[in-house]
Amino acid sequence: MEPPFHSSAGAHAPRRSLAALWVALALAATTPAEGQTNFYWERQGQSYNGNWDTSTANWNTNSGGQTGKEKFVSGGNAIFSAGTSATGAYSIFVSGTQEVSDIVVEEGNPIFNGGTVRFVDSTPTVTVNAGAMLTWGLTNLSSVTNSVTLAGSGIVNLAVDGAFNGTLNLSGGTLRLTGSSLSLGTLNITGNSTLDFAGSSSTLNLNTLNISAGVTLTVLNWAAASDYFYTSHWTGATPNTSGSAPMNQVVFNGYSGAATSWDAYDHRIRPNVPEPAVYGQLMVGLGGALLGWRRWRRSKRKAAART
Repeated sequence: MEPPFHSSAGAHAPRRSLAALWVALALAATTPAEGQTNFYWERQGQSYNGNWDTSTANWNTNSGGQTGKEKFVSGGNAIFSAGTSATGAYSIFVSGTQEVSDIVVEEGNPIFNGGTVRFVDSTPTVTVNAGAMLTWGLTNLSSVTNSVTLAGSGIVNLAVDGAFNGTLNLSGGTLRLTGSSLSLGTLNITGNSTLDFAGSSSTLNLNTLNISAGVTLTVLNWAAASDYFYTSHWTGATPNTSGSAPMNQVVFNGYSGAATSWDAYDHRIRPNVPEPAVYGQLMVGLGGALLGWRRWRRSKRKAAART
């Protein structure tokens, strides 16, 4: 049985409840916030796994990591990493609360776990370059009051449940839900982007959805009766209607955009095709009809034999 529409993120054990969690990703060509110091993750010959705090010298203000290791200063831009040697997955343990303006992932797959990342910029971005992926583990991301821009060609992999009442501007790249539930205030799709339901039983729950003209949101790995995509309001959309914009701008993998519909009764976005339960009912109905037809044929034969 599918879950009812809800306005807050669900809980997936064993994940802990997060009061205010946010996921952000942004453009490959974007520069960090002006006026802030750029701190590049640099472990110089050591494993790229390490602690993010303000007391350990795991950073460098030189993009190539060519100067001595330095400590992170609150409010700076966090860039992963110095040089180009940080390939593959590496773990970043966030110690306590770390204040940051923007986050950039240049290469590799940093995995955030631990404490809290708090944005101090009013309109922060998290940039993930092509071929890179940022994975959010058990990391709180709080105090975002306005909007976050997500774009670029990389991937943000959300591995925890979260809720954010602000605005997310997705202008490219991939937002991946790995068996997680994410609730947002407003989602603006301003560039061709991807929503990936990579894990089982993932949910995206929006208050408002806006899709710019000519833009496509591609939905991957969505499974009926397992993954859910809701929005209470969809600008320009007509419930229970398909084949026109903006409904046809959401394209589920394996279907054309013409199949996408927005259900009036629960505000769900999905391909306009029968679900498994409906298929079952159709099969039962077909079986009953076939049985009735056979009985009718037998009665006709018997009547003909008697005559």
